[in-house]
Amino acid sequence: LVRFPSERYQQIFTEYLTAKYAAHPPDLVILVFVGNLGIPGTQLARLFPRTPIIVAGLTEEEFRTDQFGPSVSGIAQRVNPRANLELILRLQPEVRRIVVIGGTTEIDRQVTERVRDAAQSFQGRVVIEFWNKLTMPELRQAVTALPRDTAILFARMFRDGAGQAFISSQVAQTIAESANVPVYVMTDANLGTGAVGGAVASIEAFGKRAGELARLILTGTDAKTLPLKIRTDSIPMFNWPALQRWGIPESRLPPGSSVRYKPTSLWAQYRWHMIGVATVVLLQAAMITGLLLQRERRRRAEAELSESRQFMELATEAGGIGLWVRDLVQGDLWANPRMRSMLGFDQDDAVKVDDVLARINPDDRAQTMAVIERAQESGEPFEVEFRTAIPGVAERRLVSRGQFVRGPRGQVVRRMGTMIDITERKRIEVDFQRNREELAHVTRVATVGELTTVVAHELNQPLGAILSNAEAAEMFLMAEPPALDEVREILADIRKDDQRASEVIRRMRNLLRKQELAPKLIEINDAVEEVSILLSIDASHRKVALKFEGTADLPSAWCDPVHLQQVVLNLVLNGMEAMAGMPEERRRVIVRTGRGDNGSVKIAVADSGAGIPDDRLPKLFEPFFTTKKDGAPS
Repeated sequence: LVRFPSERYQQIFTEYLTAKYAAHPPDLVILVFVGNLGIPGTQLARLFPRTPIIVAGLTEEEFRTDQFGPSVSGIAQRVNPRANLELILRLQPEVRRIVVIGGTTEIDRQVTERVRDAAQSFQGRVVIEFWNKLTMPELRQAVTALPRDTAILFARMFRDGAGQAFISSQVAQTIAESANVPVYVMTDANLGTGAVGGAVASIEAFGKRAGELARLILTGTDAKTLPLKIRTDSIPMFNWPALQRWGIPESRLPPGSSVRYKPTSLWAQYRWHMIGVATVVLLQAAMITGLLLQRERRRRAEAELSESRQFMELATEAGGIGLWVRDLVQGDLWANPRMRSMLGFDQDDAVKVDDVLARINPDDRAQTMAVIERAQESGEPFEVEFRTAIPGVAERRLVSRGQFVRGPRGQVVRRMGTMIDITERKRIEVDFQRNREELAHVTRVATVGELTTVVAHELNQPLGAILSNAEAAEMFLMAEPPALDEVREILADIRKDDQRASEVIRRMRNLLRKQELAPKLIEINDAVEEVSILLSIDASHRKVALKFEGTADLPSAWCDPVHLQQVVLNLVLNGMEAMAGMPEERRRVIVRTGRGDNGSVKIAVADSGAGIPDDRLPKLFEPFFTTKKDGAPS
């Protein structure tokens, strides 16, 4: 819009933007401009009435900061001609003439007028001329023949006196290269063109500010709280090669100046190279000395390693531990004599991974490989237990533990570990579990023996009712005519009493049944309530208030129902026995079920007895420990 300001071009550009963003309007518009803000600022506000707009650029035109509406914020940067004129006289006190070069576009004229206004205060100190109507060839020729006491201040040129359009920074470069006197500029965009520098308006500074405003708006800040600001601040910034070309000493630069393109000294430029060379020489000397010392240490280490290997072999042989190492790069597998013996290999056999897998029980092979593969993916140590299947050799149970060794790049290069024969340990565990089940069965029989009176009472009630109902039925059948409806009701009662007696016998048989531990999914409330019903008569005889409080909708639990019921039965009986010496109105036992942590289920048995002394709590789960006076198990 600066180089082509016609209304037709504005119309084409407006129609293009309208069509392009009709379906997908932007969340934020950022306008980077030079010179003319009025036209694009107004057009963008109309094109995107509900979109925040950030403007950032250089302009000398007059406008109000609120004329574009509340959705437009940003920075309008103006040049500082007065500061540049002062700077020229500071750096070149001998200057008697300053030539200001400008162009013919509207923005060119605006900048030239700003310089002209500032020049009024320098009357009598220096002669200031304005070249703003020359063609480019005329300018190129004119700047080559200026007196030595002259300096050039380049304003801005987008079009020369002949109406030819140019890029302003290219014009500045052409003039700086052709001129026989120093050239000064007012924006840092022209600093790398060969000009000396000046009190410049920093495009980088207002670009950063525009980025900050964009971040604030995109993160929720209302654009209305970020008004458009006009800035005139400048930064003294200079081109080091140009200062050297024109013999301007660095001491004349104002405080806080920024000097660009300044070459570094030989030490500053090659400091690390010099330090590196010296370091390498010292390291080489130290390395030679270290290698001599390392050679002696290596000899001693090899002797100690050989001794340590022999000691390890003795230790593993005495402990019955098999050792193995697999090179994952080469595919080799090493096994010590103990491991070879466990898997039925001769000491001279070449052990391969496939040979080892072939000697694992087929039922355990897939699981063993899965454990090792998961460990290799995660890099964690592993442990796997399996059975052997070696022709002509009894089955063994082995457990192997291993871990992975990583190379310098973090890749897994080796797998190493141990192997132990746990056949005898497993046999002892089976015997122990069998004895434990025998003891549990004896305990259940003893517990049921204590409930003999309760069982007899529980069975007498339905049996007595059956007898009474049978006699009544006989009487009704002898009547003329027989009372068949009454007999049917009596038979229904007999069936209920028979089912009641059968249920009592079933519960007792479940507790007395001798079976292996067989976990399964059960409903905790049903299992615990069944024990409470079984003990209710005994609790009544002991004058104990027994209450069951079950929590609804509990998840099913994986356990052996018989062993679970035995535990609850023992706890309730212990509680009732502990309250034998207490007043009847204080004898209470409550059995509760509820939800535990992490999806578990908990069972609590609480009684109103005296409790267990603190000094005996550590022994609570020791075998055969009891607090009963007669020494009976708890």
